[in-house]
Amino acid sequence: MHEAADGEATLAWIAEQSWSNGRIGMWGQSYVGFVQWAAASTGSPHLHAMLPAITQSNLGGPTDHGFMWLDRTLRWILLLEAMMDRSLPARQKMALSYYAPAQNKRVAPAGTTSPGHCR
Repeated sequence: MHEAADGEATLAWIAEQSWSNGRIGMWGQSYVGFVQWAAASTGSPHLHAMLPAITQSNLGGPTDHGFMWLDRTLRWILLLEAMMDRSLPARQKMALSYYAPAQNKRVAPAGTTSPGHCR
């Protein structure tokens, strides 16, 4: 992955353009949110604001031992399911996207226990 170096190069390029004041902000969701964290990790003096959404600084990739984080993966699936469910009102979609107890209730009827909700 070259996101950090690519992000730093992109920020430098934008800052050099005649239409730029050199103060750059980034926003985006999912992978584009991760790219912001990667670019910020370089310490670029041009990055002045970030608005990453629905992401994390570690994309939940395999650990040193080769396994994925089950909690992150399941909550990501719940978030996507809530976003795609047209029968849910907006408030409930937000709760399912960002509020762990609401996610736990959604998973529990399936006969499983959700992450962080062990009995």
